[in-house]
Amino acid sequence: MKKIRLSVTLLILAGVILSCSLFQRPVVTEGPPFEVWTPTSEVPVVATVEVVGPTTEVIAPTLEIPAYTRAQIGTYQSIWVTYDPGSWNAIPWIVSTTNQAGEAVQQLVHLTFAGCSLHDNLGHGVPDFWSYAGFTREIGGVVFSIDQWTNVNTNNPDLVIYQYPAGEMTNDSRRLELETGSQPFDCIAVADGVLALSIPDLIP
Repeated sequence: MKKIRLSVTLLILAGVILSCSLFQRPVVTEGPPFEVWTPTSEVPVVATVEVVGPTTEVIAPTLEIPAYTRAQIGTYQSIWVTYDPGSWNAIPWIVSTTNQAGEAVQQLVHLTFAGCSLHDNLGHGVPDFWSYAGFTREIGGVVFSIDQWTNVNTNNPDLVIYQYPAGEMTNDSRRLELETGSQPFDCIAVADGVLALSIPDLIP
């Protein structure tokens, strides 16, 4: 009877040991450390190229502004004109030396166009071969009356009278006479330029 009990006890003990071995968690042993592979080649660096354009130096043009001056050409009343001394020369007018205000009387003579002169108008006769035309023209924003005598043989204007204000001549009218010389149309163009510069003096 004792042998049977001992056998049963041994069987139970064996069963317990077996069950423990079946339900025991496996022991995980650490292996070698896991190495993460990284590429050994370096990513090429793209060079940054800075595009620099040519350096352009802006040179401001040098403009020579004429140093204008004034001349008094009125024989009776004062008539001041503004002109470029690089183009005109102011010389004494032999017809009259001073006006009523005691001012010296001058005339403008162009330095390039021979015979082109601007002075006061005193009134005088004209040759038979000159034809007359009267009209108005705006110069420097102001309307002038124009009396023009043209040589019928050459069809060139030989004499031009500028009057301000336009219209009937009065004691206050300013009349400037232009002798056009050898290059009449060029002379008229530069004389118009003198009148345009002289507007502040010609308008009372």
